[in-house]
Amino acid sequence: MGDNATAWVTSTCTDLSAILRQIQENQPKLASTAGLEEVRQALVDYYAASSKTVGDAVDHAEAVGAPDVPNGAAIDKAYRSFLSGLVDIFYNAVLDISSAQDLSAIRAVNDKVDTDVTALANDSDALGDLQNGELASLAKKIPACKPLQG
Repeated sequence: MGDNATAWVTSTCTDLSAILRQIQENQPKLASTAGLEEVRQALVDYYAASSKTVGDAVDHAEAVGAPDVPNGAAIDKAYRSFLSGLVDIFYNAVLDISSAQDLSAIRAVNDKVDTDVTALANDSDALGDLQNGELASLAKKIPACKPLQG
């Protein structure tokens, strides 16, 4: 296991922490009396920022490359596929919310995002692979991974 595996785990943990922060801490808090345009703009801004945060993680993963561990290329491919799926979900939410005609249509898009993210996480092997073997051992030693550990 070499420096590339350490760099990959550090980059992955740093980026996943940033993604979780963006999603959890920046979700719009809207009053129940918020109008269509206020809700639309808040959610478009939120999903655009989320898409950018995940897109940055894709760029970082491409720059670091696959970890030099057994099945490293497959693990990296699954991780990048997961990230690309998130980018698509958030980008499509921006488009769909931008063209929504009313608040119920916006709520439907928001519900679809939740459903799609859950399905993507359930279908992806990327996060599970990070919890196994050499990469998991590294993750326990790398400070950037601490916020992701239970």
